[in-house]
This record gives sequence, structure tokens and C-alpha cells, in this order.
Amino acid sequence: MRRALAFTAIVVSSAASARVAEAQVRVATLEKPAIALDLYGWVMPRLVITPPGDYTGERTDAQFSVPQSRLGAVATLGRWAEMHTEVELAGFFTSVSVPFVLDAYVTFTPHRSRSFGVDVTLGRFRVPISRQNLLQPLGLQTPLPIGRPSLLPDRHTGGMLGLDILDRKIRLLAGVYNGWWGSFQRPGVPITVPDDIDAPWLLYAGRLELQPFGPAPSFEGDARPVARRRKPALAIGASVLRTGASYEVFLPGPLGDHEVGEFGTTAWGADLGFWFAGASFYGEFLYIVQNATSEPTTAPVLLFNRRSFTANAQLGYFLPFGPLREHLEIVARAQLLNDGDGGVEELYADAGANVFFDRGHRLKMQLFYGSGPQFDIHRVTLQATAGF
Repeated sequence: MRRALAFTAIVVSSAASARVAEAQVRVATLEKPAIALDLYGWVMPRLVITPPGDYTGERTDAQFSVPQSRLGAVATLGRWAEMHTEVELAGFFTSVSVPFVLDAYVTFTPHRSRSFGVDVTLGRFRVPISRQNLLQPLGLQTPLPIGRPSLLPDRHTGGMLGLDILDRKIRLLAGVYNGWWGSFQRPGVPITVPDDIDAPWLLYAGRLELQPFGPAPSFEGDARPVARRRKPALAIGASVLRTGASYEVFLPGPLGDHEVGEFGTTAWGADLGFWFAGASFYGEFLYIVQNATSEPTTAPVLLFNRRSFTANAQLGYFLPFGPLREHLEIVARAQLLNDGDGGVEELYADAGANVFFDRGHRLKMQLFYGSGPQFDIHRVTLQATAGF
């Protein structure tokens, strides 16, 4: 048995599945049995400047942060399996102590050919609600991802079956996860209300993705090599989620009222991505319905029923002038969000530029201006991404 160690960079094809982490550095190989270990990671320092207004008062607010500092590993276990682990070291958007594990799963591939492939994923990984939710954050066109209703999950623990047909032109995903997600707290009720999810249901997820021109890029924006931009790429996806739970809520007050019931939540999603000649488009629509029944029936169960949606469209274009065609991208995005709180629709808009150096999304600067909701809050975001 011969063991070889190598510290050589490897390039991951853009044909890689959007849900698979893109390892960049081969650190170890074992020939028999065939095992390889690859590492990847990135950091994202950010500066957000908010001018005077209702949000900041009469002063300009400037905040430095590091919203992401990720380190991941992919172990290739022969031709049959891959093991993925990703750890967050920053913890900017969570109260959980760092480091904490984001992804921890293994993918088994019992069969793979150009015409048909089967894979089974077990562990904690991304829920296939939309194409953007399956992408690594460093591959996004804007510093902030699309704002989605709070009733949508990001990652969950479970299992998923994947089918690839016609050299990945058709991909089907069907997963079962621990349920539930979201919140059923009544608007206007103090947050001190203790509530108990005593019987969570499983979460079921399904997704169909069509890529008629071949595998689409595993990133936003047409940051492909210039020679490959002449070939159009198209990704069309549709997703559905279903879950629910039984609950018991104790209301504050001298009578100690409480309510017992159950609710179910269903989400539908559709998304479209297109890349051609340095131009790109991405759009998605998500609609979430939550219905509840309770005892006693005189309880205000309508406050548990929610309808949420988000619609998003974003455009990107690499300026076709000399070296700029590989290094400068102009991006604009608009989004309409309704999180089910009183039916208020919020409009957000972002526009800015991405400056790519010599490694695409893995080494870039982003300067964006954003506003919302309803153009009440304005901000300027400067973000750097450096990864390997």
C-alpha cells in the first residue's frame, strides 16, 4: 500500500451539483482503497454604512463584521461515497457558540453513468427549496442572499434520494427530514408565551430541476471562462415542502388558558437561471401556506394561519470591454416579500458591482447600494471574499 500526500490545487468543474461543496485543495490521497481528502474555505469581511434616517437617527452608522468564516472538508471514499463536513467559525448571524457544524453528511452513489445516476444522502445538509438555497454563499452575486419568509428551512437532518437522467439534464430530489420548521406564535401576543411542540411531524421535500443545455454553473453570474460563455446554460426548478406539528400553547393571564391543536405547513417554489455571453438572470418565487386547527374551537386560530411569499429577480452583466469582460460585473436585484404579518408587502432593491480578480468568485470585491423595505432604509455594503 502506497500513501501519497499532495498539496496541489484542483479545479472543480462547474458541472458539479449545486448542493455539493466545491473542494479546492487536495491534501491527501490513499491509492488502495481509493481515498482522497480535499479542503475548502473562505472568509467574508464586510463593511455596512447606513446614512442618517429613521433607522439610524441623525448620524451615519458604520459597522465592520465578518459574517462568514467557513472551513470544509470532502473525503472521497472510492467510487461509491463522499463525506462532507462544513464548519462555521464566525457565527455572526446566530447565537450558537462557534465553531458549529453546518453540514455533516455522506452521499452514496450506487450507480452513475451518462444516461442515469442514483445517489443517497444521509446527515445534515441543505433542504432543496430553491436553487439559491443549494449554492455555496461565496458564489452569490450580491453580498446578502435573497430574503425569504421566516417559515422556510435552510438545513435539516434527514435523508434524500437523487436521480440524474440524460447526463444530469434532469435531476430529481426527494428527501425526508426531521420536522418541523418556522414559528406559529400569534402576532401581538407577548413573547413570554410558553409553547410546546409535543409531536413534530417529518418534513418532506421534493425538487425537479431541468438543465436542457447541459450542467449549469454552480454559481450566480456568468463568471465562466470567456470561451465557455458562448454556450448558453439554463436551469429550471420546481420544489415543494410539507411538514407540521402538534402543539400546546399556554396563554398568560389569571385563568391560565391554554390551547391544543395541530398545524401543517406547505411551501411551493419555482426558480429559473440563465447564463449566456456574460449576461445572467436569476428569478424565484416561493409561496408558503400554514393552516391550523385547535381546541377549544373558540380560540382565535385564524392568527395561526399564515400566507407568505417572496418574488425575486436579479440581472448581471460582465462589461464586454477588454479585460473588463472577465473582471467587472454589474448587478441589479429587486424583491417583493410578504412574511405573513398582517399582509404587509415589503419591496427591496439592490444594485452594485462585483470585481473579480484571478479566481472568479473565490477572490472578489463587492460594492452594493441597497434599500428597503419600501425604500425606508438605505445602506452601502462593501464586502470582500477570499477562499481556497
